[in-house]
Amino acid sequence: MEPIIRLDGAGFRYDHLQERPEAEWALRGVHLQVGSGEYIAVMGPNGSGKSTLAKLLNGLLLPSEGKVWVGGLDTGLEKNHPLIRQKVGMVFQNPDNQIVGTTVKDDVAFGMENLGVPRQEMLKRIDQVLQQVGLRGREASSPHHLSGGQKQRLAIAGVMAMRPEVIIFDEATSMLDPGGRREVLDAITELHRQGTTVIHITHSVKEAFQAERVVVMADGRIEWSGAPHELFHRREKLTRWSLEVPLPLELKERLRRRGLPIRHEITGTEELVESLWKLLSRD
Repeated sequence: MEPIIRLDGAGFRYDHLQERPEAEWALRGVHLQVGSGEYIAVMGPNGSGKSTLAKLLNGLLLPSEGKVWVGGLDTGLEKNHPLIRQKVGMVFQNPDNQIVGTTVKDDVAFGMENLGVPRQEMLKRIDQVLQQVGLRGREASSPHHLSGGQKQRLAIAGVMAMRPEVIIFDEATSMLDPGGRREVLDAITELHRQGTTVIHITHSVKEAFQAERVVVMADGRIEWSGAPHELFHRREKLTRWSLEVPLPLELKERLRRRGLPIRHEITGTEELVESLWKLLSRD
């Protein structure tokens, strides 16, 4: 899989800290490759460097050391930034930082207008993305009259409509109710199915399980990278990294400690229920 994103020893510390020799690095020595069309989740406790990493990927921040490449373009060169930002879209935690239109329809259209998308294509995309995020029918509404969750879905729709090669979701579901979160996760899955590279920064282990690969960060470094089901077998590390232990995994471990022959490989609710049903059926 050809990498669309590559970090070679990337590090970052904020400018106001650089005057002090003992300044702490927000990110240090990060080596990472993301394949074109891949879906990865990035997890870690607060202050682990997740959001700093996200901002390095489209030139919002420039590395203090090392290199960051997007589609073969060096983010450290200012002349590359316009094309890099066409390739990489970002959805932040606070939607108010991204909403600029006076109506829902205008807001979704804003980014496409800057890209010169033809009007008929714009209208088609607006309808499509608003359907995906559950805002169809609100085209004429003012964004300021939307709930926090609806604003987040609008911000996501605006990025989706521009069809970048990579979309970074930085805690983008944190303000949504369960129904809205499910809609957005379904939209992310569909984007990935269509070939979009997805980088999903989240605190939710359940959401991370939707990805193909999980990257865990701590203290500004990558601590672990692998398939989601492999991470869930590392219960002690989840706790050490201040990540939530999924309920099925916690229950499975408690049952195993009580002597029940529950398979160690089980990670999901359905598997656990099926295993328990089989054990009960024997009696």
